[in-house]
Amino acid sequence: MKTKTIILKSILKKIYKIFCWVYRNIVSILQSFFLKDSKKNIKNIFFTLQLKNNYYKNIIKKSLKELNLEYQIIYLMDKNAIYKLLKNLFNKELRDKITKKTGYKYSIDYCIIYKNYPIPKSESNRSIYANHFHVDKPYSRNMLKIILPISVKDKDFGPIIVKRNKPLVKSLTENNTEDFSYFCSNENNTLIYGFYPSRCLHKALSPSEDNQCHQIMVQLNPSRNWKINQKIYRRQAHKEPKFTEFINLFDKFSKI
Repeated sequence: MKTKTIILKSILKKIYKIFCWVYRNIVSILQSFFLKDSKKNIKNIFFTLQLKNNYYKNIIKKSLKELNLEYQIIYLMDKNAIYKLLKNLFNKELRDKITKKTGYKYSIDYCIIYKNYPIPKSESNRSIYANHFHVDKPYSRNMLKIILPISVKDKDFGPIIVKRNKPLVKSLTENNTEDFSYFCSNENNTLIYGFYPSRCLHKALSPSEDNQCHQIMVQLNPSRNWKINQKIYRRQAHKEPKFTEFINLFDKFSKI
């Protein structure tokens, strides 16, 4: 009976992978055809942009509810705060810069503020907060993630690490630093990173002892216009949505 269960799980896992591959490629092609500026070709799997100021810190420094997870805290904003944050960050200037970089306008579908804490070496083989190299599977290849690190000074603070070049080989070490980019903050915490998580291997490094990784992550999906998903407030307490083009079909959106 145990053997049959293992075989069934293996078959279901393969079916899921195939479904993800089909979904990712079909949705990506449709988006490129209907939503993308045809003159723009994506050459880089990640990019950096500079915010003019760090006013967003005035929004997030207020007392926020905490959701305590394993070696991680998610800070929950109220509805007004999350809208205020997103409209502050994604002002017209930044939206235009992102569209110019990618060829797309976006729906802002998910946003969290969180802190990652050190994972003990004895548990480092477990996947806890995306701390193993992976590619995001059940998403379009055009899905974009925005990372805003806050006082993540260097790799000892546990930044996102992205492998710059293909092939997508998962048996990796970070010994050759030339192959990787670390999403660290600048002095004023105004540096943001955009990357395509279904196109490149990436992971969250575990901070070294006594350090922590504090940052904002936003999920963007191609759209005809820039907008904010009205469910974004409720989604903070949950894992980021998968197969977003399906689950967003009947959602309501706000202009930005």
